[in-house]
Amino acid sequence: MFFSFVNFIPNDCYENVFQIDYNKLYKSGKRVILMDLDNTLIPYDIFNMNEKIEALFEEIKSIGFKLILISNNSKKRMETFLNGYELHFIYKATKPFKRGFKKALKICNVGDKREIVVIGDQLMTDVWGAKRLKLDAILVKPIKKSTEKWYTRVLRFFERKALLKIKKNDNETYLKIVSVIGEPK
Repeated sequence: MFFSFVNFIPNDCYENVFQIDYNKLYKSGKRVILMDLDNTLIPYDIFNMNEKIEALFEEIKSIGFKLILISNNSKKRMETFLNGYELHFIYKATKPFKRGFKKALKICNVGDKREIVVIGDQLMTDVWGAKRLKLDAILVKPIKKSTEKWYTRVLRFFERKALLKIKKNDNETYLKIVSVIGEPK
């Protein structure tokens, strides 16, 4: 079913990208990380990478992962953030639609989708987009909702609806998700 609540259930949830055990992910067979930018790595009102994020990228790559940023934002936003840092990225990915994810899959050239994990802060774009391609997804708490664009706030409305559907059908999963991202308002 297209809008089944199971399409919005992440495989795991974390407070932020720094709490994820990337070694454990690698040992479980993951080899590629598709990571969102806005409100996953930096809030909308910050434009540049910081040392902490650069160190995270270096750690992820040293473990053996291929890391690709995937964002619905512009090429300029992505290039400004990276500021010369060498990393593949997909801009204007149109998540949750498949187009941007398919571009990322071509770049990573992986034979088995089970080797890929998507990390992001939105059920409606990151998790649902991943699930549409049968990819695993990790949900992190949005960094700063107050700076989100109007269209992201619209998606948060639908995210609340999805969360209520999850609560109705699987309260345990609902509690796990809201323990990280908070109760829908």
